[in-house]
Order: sequence, then C-alpha cells, then structure tokens
Amino acid sequence: MGVTWQSFMLKKIKFIAAIIAALVFHSSCISTKRISSFTQLGKNGNIELEERKDTFRLNAGDQVKINLVNADMQTLAIFSNFNTNGGSIVTNGGFLEIPIVGIIMVKGVSEKELKLIIERSLIEKSIANQPFVEVIVVNKSISVLGEVYRPGKISYQGSGLTLTEALSEAGDLTNYAKRSKVLLIRQEGNQLIYTRFNMNDSTAFNKEVYFLRNKDIIYVEPNSAKAFNSSQSRAILGFITGVITLYLLIISLR
Repeated sequence: MGVTWQSFMLKKIKFIAAIIAALVFHSSCISTKRISSFTQLGKNGNIELEERKDTFRLNAGDQVKINLVNADMQTLAIFSNFNTNGGSIVTNGGFLEIPIVGIIMVKGVSEKELKLIIERSLIEKSIANQPFVEVIVVNKSISVLGEVYRPGKISYQGSGLTLTEALSEAGDLTNYAKRSKVLLIRQEGNQLIYTRFNMNDSTAFNKEVYFLRNKDIIYVEPNSAKAFNSSQSRAILGFITGVITLYLLIISLR
C-alpha cells in the first residue's frame, strides 16, 4: 500500500512539474517585435540630421591634458611631463593651471577656444612661432543604465557619442528592454532635463537625443515581461517548494 501511495504521489508531482515547465516555457517566449528596435520605420526612407554642434564647455572637475607640437625641446618636455602627471583639473571656481600660460578662467570655454588661447599665449610669450595645441578632456563620459547588457559609464573623447554608439558600447538593449520608453537625462546649468523617446520610431534620431553630451544618462526601463517573469518565477518556486514539502510530510507520516 505504501509503495502504491508513493507511486501515486510521484505521478502527481511529475504531472504538476510538467504543467509548471510548460508555463515557464510559454512565459519566457518573447515576440520578435518586442525585442527589435526601429520597427516603426518604413522599409526605405531617410532622416535629416542637422550638423553636430560642439555643445561641450569646460566646467569644474574636468581633467585636461594638452598635447603640443612645433615648439622647442624644453617646452615640449614641460607639456609632456604635464600630461604624464595627469594634466590639470578645473577648480570649483572655474580656473585651470596651464604650463607657461599660467592660471586662466576656463569655465564655459570650449576645447577649441582653449586651444586658441594657449596657442596665442605661447606666441605672445615668444615660446613658439607656430605652435599647434590639442586640448583633451579625459574624463568625458556618458552613463547607460537599466536593461542593457553592459550597464555603466562610457568614456569618450572628441565631440561626443551618438545614441547608437553609446548603446553599442553598452552591449545593446536586452530582450527585456522597454524600447518604447527610453529615458535621457541631461544637465543644463543647474537643471536636469529629461526626455523620453521611442527606439522603434524616428524620435530616437531627434538631434537632441541622437547626439549625446557629456554626463548624459540613458536609462532603459524593463518591460512588463520581466516583471511578470520575475513574480511568476517566485510564485512557481514557492509552489514547487510547497508540493515537495507536502509530499515529504505525507511520506514521513505513513
């Protein structure tokens, strides 16, 4: 009798486990449309993008290195040592200390403008006749968070990253990304401005979204499938645990 009862319970548990497995498989299936981007764009077409504008301006905390060519060996050595030591950091007051040039106000100045200031100063001080300066801000970054495969901070140099470049660096969107509602957070002076856009249509190519700026934050929300799977998984695990516990209790009482 005991063996028969145990066999009966085992069959019941196997039957329940099969049902649970089917539910898990069904819930894990996500439609191709749900995990694809740019699905609302036409088969063919074009999107006009305005020329990227250099919106970057130096601010407190920016770390600056300066490459210099067309100068005497001693001057080149000074700037080389400056870069080796990590360059210089813009103070809270907006000042930057530059070899030979001295301490100057750079808050609100672009990299191109700072380049011209340094070159003009070297000429005026008779340090170099035709110096060529390259200004590099080494701590530019964009943060990509949420449903991407490699969330975190992405460093870059130059004029900036595009939205697609940043998402590529982050490993692309996961299958659980809510592509219809991606959030861009941007600092403008003392304000944080946020914009929601859709990775399935042309709003992702809006110039204010597509051309990212220093310290921008992209947050990709999880979709309902992830929330459903997460809660369902906990419920299924609890149910399985309960069934096994009940079975062991019945066996121990017989």
